[in-house]
Amino acid sequence: MAGFLGWIRLDGGEARVADALTCLRHHPSFRGEVLAGDARGGVAVLYRPGDPPEVHRIPERGLLVAILGAVLEYRNGQWHRYTAAELAAAYLERGLPAISGLDGSYQLLIRDEPAGRLHFFNDRIGSRYMQYARTEAGVAFAPEAKALFRLLPLKPRMDFAGMVSFLNLGYPIGTCTLFEGVRLLAPAHRWTLDLRTGAIEQARTWVQRFEPDRRLTLRAAADLLFQATVDSHRAPLGRGTERPWIALTGGYDSRTLLGVLERLGAIPAGSFTWGARADVPYSDPVIAQKYAARLGLVHRFLPYAAKDFETNVYRWLGVSEAATDNLGYYAAGPQFVYFLDGASPDAIWVGDLVIASGNVPRTVDEAVETVTRVPSGQIIGPLQEVLTGEGLRAFSAEQKAALEEVASTSPSAHPENVQDFLWGRIYNFRWLFSPGFYREPMANAWRPMLLGPMYDSLAVVPARWRAYKRVWVEILRRYLPDYARIRRASTSSLIDWECESRQGGCLALWLTQATCWSRLQATPLARWLDQGAYFTVRQHYLESVPCQAHASFLRTIWAAFRRQYATTPGVGPAIKRLENLLRKRLAVQRSAGHQPHRLFFRLAILGQLCELMKNWDEENLNVARTGW
Repeated sequence: MAGFLGWIRLDGGEARVADALTCLRHHPSFRGEVLAGDARGGVAVLYRPGDPPEVHRIPERGLLVAILGAVLEYRNGQWHRYTAAELAAAYLERGLPAISGLDGSYQLLIRDEPAGRLHFFNDRIGSRYMQYARTEAGVAFAPEAKALFRLLPLKPRMDFAGMVSFLNLGYPIGTCTLFEGVRLLAPAHRWTLDLRTGAIEQARTWVQRFEPDRRLTLRAAADLLFQATVDSHRAPLGRGTERPWIALTGGYDSRTLLGVLERLGAIPAGSFTWGARADVPYSDPVIAQKYAARLGLVHRFLPYAAKDFETNVYRWLGVSEAATDNLGYYAAGPQFVYFLDGASPDAIWVGDLVIASGNVPRTVDEAVETVTRVPSGQIIGPLQEVLTGEGLRAFSAEQKAALEEVASTSPSAHPENVQDFLWGRIYNFRWLFSPGFYREPMANAWRPMLLGPMYDSLAVVPARWRAYKRVWVEILRRYLPDYARIRRASTSSLIDWECESRQGGCLALWLTQATCWSRLQATPLARWLDQGAYFTVRQHYLESVPCQAHASFLRTIWAAFRRQYATTPGVGPAIKRLENLLRKRLAVQRSAGHQPHRLFFRLAILGQLCELMKNWDEENLNVARTGW
């Protein structure tokens, strides 16, 4: 990922700065630059040509201020984009509070040599990752963990908390990573490093507000949020010279994004979508094509297939560090977005949203389940079946504690507010902002619908209008009727991984080999697995007849009914109870994450990551093949 790097060596050793920058260059066009210091202590930056850093130095004061991205403020109906010089002046005049909690999408670095301090700020939503580690030898931070293993004498080892969360949810949560001793900086935080002692201090810079006005009607809420959406789309996320593309799906978010851009006359340079097939009726690619045709946009469908998985899995594993189990990313690989026009776009509009997708929760546990798709603190069924008794107890305790820790940072205790908070802190931060083929680390993502005006408006919208994005549907109907008329995607054009992994061919062979006991036995995973139970469950899965998945018409009708009536007094809770009853009676899986194939792919991915860790060789780094 693009981002700042920093290091101090307390042991007198030297950081391998050039190697750290090299391992982050996931495309030949990426650039690395040392901004200050030397191998024993300094700062550097890795960036893409279309998104260079802005650096301001005051030599006589020993001050360096650097920005990667856009530091913004919305005040009195106007946007202001700060320069590095303005932030330097504010810091010198009024101190850290003057530059804390600002809006935008950025990393901000301040190196104050006389004070012996280095200050790092991320934005309110944590859209650009910063990972850090502290050992007896020193302290370092970087956008990806692999760089830390070059800046410090630190060898990669599997982190238990990260492993549990990945196997259960498909990604780590909170600030843990898959690497022992490596942490991720939480959103809206300042991270301060004492350049003399290596001491670290952290402080929260912004707190999400929840002040719902229960008198607000659906129409008034839609008016308020739509105006905030328009205001957010006016934000100067770029320098004005970019020609951004837009990532389109068949959902509500990206069509709103495109509709507002059309209103403002900010038509994207082109649009794209992705998947296994472009011709599945009522799927994302078909609907995205309709949007694009409406505006006469250049449109690209970027295809990937199950057969591409084996080719790209190791490269993407090295680039992404197994941040998620999104199997499409492993099939597409890191160079996927460059198929658009031979080069990565300057930026890509992405329709990520502030509102959680789900019902009004009655409890915090229900809020957690909505966000993670797993009952709060529980272990998914397929994983329970293969764990030892000790493993199940340890996994359950760890997952419960991790979720409670994240939920405890919510500024509100009301379940409906906790749900929207966790949507940002878990789903957005750890899933949507993780490495992806059409955003970081390969391209600069612009997310206007996650800026301050959106959060300020959401703060007063009652929970009943936030449920199932009711207010968002109302926005489309009232303000963007041409986009509302195009039905929402109801079928999938993605790879049917469960079917493909058991149909024979290279993918089935890869999964069979990657999940065999002899491979897992040499990893930290084996300690927690019951060998006999694992063999039985795996054998049953691999030998069962694959069944092609098809979208259910009844499921589509039910989803529409649920969105319409979930906020009706008395009806919403009844719908929730009926869903739970049907799941128990019919043994219906709650989500794709509960299906056995997800577990085996997760085990295979972690097994491959463990092999990378085991074979770590500081003198012979295989950067070309795996990104490590």
